[in-house]
Amino acid sequence: SQSTHTTMKTALLIGCATALRNAPTMVLQPRRDLLAGGAAAAASTLLVPEALAKKPLCLPGTNSAKALGGPGYTIGILEHDTPSFAKWHKVLEGFGSDLLSAYPPECKIIDQFFIRSRSTETGKDAVLSGVVFETSGLKAVKKFFDNGKAPNFEQGRKDGWLTGKWRENYFACSDFRGPVPGPPPQFQKGWGISFGAHGLGVSYKDWLKAFGSPEIDALHESLNIQYSVCGPVNGKVSTDLDGGVGVLHVHKSFKDTQKFDAAFQGVKAQITKDGIYKEPSRFVYGEVMNTSDDFIKAGSVVDLKA
Repeated sequence: SQSTHTTMKTALLIGCATALRNAPTMVLQPRRDLLAGGAAAAASTLLVPEALAKKPLCLPGTNSAKALGGPGYTIGILEHDTPSFAKWHKVLEGFGSDLLSAYPPECKIIDQFFIRSRSTETGKDAVLSGVVFETSGLKAVKKFFDNGKAPNFEQGRKDGWLTGKWRENYFACSDFRGPVPGPPPQFQKGWGISFGAHGLGVSYKDWLKAFGSPEIDALHESLNIQYSVCGPVNGKVSTDLDGGVGVLHVHKSFKDTQKFDAAFQGVKAQITKDGIYKEPSRFVYGEVMNTSDDFIKAGSVVDLKA
């Protein structure tokens, strides 16, 4: 409804205040100088915040993935702790550049990326991996990962590179934000990644309207978010979530993910009170350590060089 939409926008806007706290304020000369110099002088003394002076990072609003055609895709976010990301990375290197060929074809995986995240239990090194696949491959994907009990993962626990809790959370790749309509390009070294998901007290459609509003575009801009992918969570196959919405944000740096976290914590109480935000939730942040850790299937919809 309109009132729900307004409430959501108001709630999400509170985040703008938090996020923009450090943005440069517009500075005006004393009033008498303006009166002396007239309108032209007034215009020239308005110091526009840097974010507004630059070309925006993203197109306004959101773009539906349906517009791209194709079979429909799901993103699985897989997580586990590790004593050392650098040591764990040696295991990944063992797969070579043709990592995706290790999956059965019925998984229909077109992209898998790995980032160094922070364990939400210990605050130390963890691994977050995103697997993008045709939604019809979900059953095969679940079977392959087997909630972290597959033989290679069991071996990883024995060898000591896989520790802590195994998590798998899945959401539909329904909508994008970015400089062009469509999916983000290969993740570049140094980029920051935020994964956030939570239950919703409103429909995904209503949530998306607020998510794509000009106010939230401004908030995302202030947090250096270059790309976003979002969609409804599949609660039936997720370890931490029972529905709601999942969002993957791609920031210019890891530091920006921490600003995002602070902004979100700032609005959480309000959007909970307004019945938009519901538990359970999952929030995790990380950094792309190597561009080559994003494995893309040649010729697929995410192979943007094709």
